[in-house]
Amino acid sequence: MPLASLARKDPRAKLARALPLLCLLAFFAALLWPALDPEVQLYYRDTTRLYYPVKRFIAEELQRGRLPFWDPWTEAGTSLLGQVTPALLHPFTLLYLLFSFEWAFKLNHLLALPLAGLGTYLLSRRLGTSRAAAALGGICYGGCGYLASMAASNLPYAVGPATVPLAIERLLAFLDAPGPWRLFLASGALALCAYAGEPQSMLFAGLIGGLYAVTRAAGGAAPGDAKARARRGLRCAGLVALWGTTALLLSAPASFPAAARLTHSRRLGGVSRTEGAMFSVAPARLFGYALPLAFDDPTEPPPGIQLPWSSPYREYLSWETLAAFSDSITIGPAAALLALFALGAGRKGRFLLLFALVMALASSGDALGVQGALIKVLPPLRFFRYGEKYAGPASLLIGLAAALGTEVALGAARRATWSLAALSGSLAAAAGAAALLLGPFHEAAVRWLIERGASRGRPFAESFLVTLEAGLLLTTGLCAALALVALLRVRLGERLSVAPALAALVCAASSLAVAPRQLLVLPTEVIKELSPLAADLFRRAGPSEGRWRLFTNTDTKAVPYQEELGERVSGFVSTRRSLLPQFETIDRIESASQYFTVGDSLYGEALRIAPRPLFELLDVRFALLQPLDLPKAIARQRGFVRLPQGYWLGQYAPQPRARLAVKVLALDAAGQAAALVAPSFEVGREATVPLEAAGAVAAIKGGERIDRAPALQRPSTGEIAISSAAPRPALLVVSEHFDEGWQATIDGADAKVLRTDLAVLGVPVPSGEHEVKLRFVPQGLRSGIVTLAATIVALLAWAARRRKLSPE
Repeated sequence: MPLASLARKDPRAKLARALPLLCLLAFFAALLWPALDPEVQLYYRDTTRLYYPVKRFIAEELQRGRLPFWDPWTEAGTSLLGQVTPALLHPFTLLYLLFSFEWAFKLNHLLALPLAGLGTYLLSRRLGTSRAAAALGGICYGGCGYLASMAASNLPYAVGPATVPLAIERLLAFLDAPGPWRLFLASGALALCAYAGEPQSMLFAGLIGGLYAVTRAAGGAAPGDAKARARRGLRCAGLVALWGTTALLLSAPASFPAAARLTHSRRLGGVSRTEGAMFSVAPARLFGYALPLAFDDPTEPPPGIQLPWSSPYREYLSWETLAAFSDSITIGPAAALLALFALGAGRKGRFLLLFALVMALASSGDALGVQGALIKVLPPLRFFRYGEKYAGPASLLIGLAAALGTEVALGAARRATWSLAALSGSLAAAAGAAALLLGPFHEAAVRWLIERGASRGRPFAESFLVTLEAGLLLTTGLCAALALVALLRVRLGERLSVAPALAALVCAASSLAVAPRQLLVLPTEVIKELSPLAADLFRRAGPSEGRWRLFTNTDTKAVPYQEELGERVSGFVSTRRSLLPQFETIDRIESASQYFTVGDSLYGEALRIAPRPLFELLDVRFALLQPLDLPKAIARQRGFVRLPQGYWLGQYAPQPRARLAVKVLALDAAGQAAALVAPSFEVGREATVPLEAAGAVAAIKGGERIDRAPALQRPSTGEIAISSAAPRPALLVVSEHFDEGWQATIDGADAKVLRTDLAVLGVPVPSGEHEVKLRFVPQGLRSGIVTLAATIVALLAWAARRRKLSPE
């Protein structure tokens, strides 16, 4: 029997092969363990403000045996597929069927990190690294500061990037042996980015994987054979295009409704200059990819230092945007050092390093011009905000380069190993010396920083220096440990075959020193407890569901920074207790405010210019404003009262959720807006519809107000049944946010649904008694399902043909 076959059957050999992967899993267990405490929950930023209430609603509907497409709690109703970010159709949604909501919600976020690590492990192996080096790559990306920060604060921006390495790995597998099954897996992995609610990651994966594949194919022919290189490159480009096209088709049930919603949003024209400038990496912060802690936006100030807010980051690096989008972009000094040695790994190593540099520079937004250049190459990137999101692919590429560099630096070439020892040792000495020098030159450094700060505050300078010293000391230890591994490799040679594994441990230590700080948690009961404001509103008006809505301002806070809580917790308490969108839905209060990613521009404009008629149309019972939102005189004039908690409260009469308008004006959007703000406009009797709907309302001739409101029932979240009794033709106006996906029948016959008063549903009804039924089916969903099915059928047909043509 061949020796290789014996080795495969040897349990110890199997364990040795599996050990790097097991260690990778153990690393993620250690990384995530503190956040897995059943008594705590992730809470930071959009985690609780946006995704917690939406995912809870999805979980409740799934437990009732329904897949919800319409969320009635938010924005007077919104399409979950149209909004993209709820990721309704992503496989992780199944977690809400298998576990309690609190566990499923936590796992939905945290599983992104091991998924990213395993994908990077597989991709590193596909690039030719050893198992230990591949595990190092998985640790670097799955445990990087960017992904950990996103897992804690913005769900799609963690789950989407987590799938990118797997999508690229499956692409390379498909290119090595094209076939329908491999195409399905490769395109399906890429489509998962869209299903995760992060289509930008789909573009990143296509850009990185496609360019790498084409350059690899074009460079594989004989150097002097230009025609052969061109043929190989063109063939590969065709297969890459097939991969991307198939991924788009497989993602159609998610991407088609999202594209339909985008056409009704300001995002269709690309992000504004202001949005494009928000949340980008300040050029000075680029050092933060390698140097841990100092260039992060720390969760708490150093001990003994009191700050108006916890982070000097805003003082020196991002004072214009007031916060980092990703609190950390660190991948660590060990990973950065090892990545440099990918230069010795040939063309693929140089590609990874060059693209990592491009992505890192692009994360600075417009500051260095690289993001703008990428948008010219790939125009769809203009639809996406936040330059810091380029830190995700930058971290992946650095992690892959570190895996390749490990093979070079700790392989058979002693010169490379000596170079690693010398370089890491020198950096350890330099970082250690810099940390020591901060002592004697502390006061001079403080004065220098004060002069360059946004507010020129001394506490920020002190805080930055303390954090910088901690980062330098950590860098010293990590680089010294890597130098020791290299020296042992030189000394012991092949006897130290575990050198790559030891380097992976150094990278793991780096990640464990940074990433867990980003996984911010609070006791679950703090998130779930009823807000005092909500309790007050319930005392005034009873339960909200189906009976009344609340409007709150989007961007203001109610309580100042509280030192005893820390800035992050204080910010959460502020927004949670002041019922800012969408926190009110946690307390079972229906909201009319906008907050979701893809806003309806007409709805938002109507609320802005005509709040009174819109409040009446949407059955807004309360408007809750922050203390500084209204001067006292204006607040009193508008009938607002000051609550004991300090907020201004406007209270309005209850309104029916359905009414019959007998005077309907067909106008363009500007005309509708003007009609709504006119003092003579009578909500309930009058209504406006788009100019192109004039024919649909031609039978409505006017007359006296119909005071009797139609009876409305809601069999499910996406269905509305109304009994209409109109003495003459009228427009049935339903207090629900308009979406193209709403369909109507009158006594079983199809009827038109019109955008009414810029914001709500309108159905023209004839005189007499009628049963009107409204049902929501996301625009594009049916065609998306048909497209998905047709794509799968085509792949099956291809597979059947291959089987038929293959020799017996």
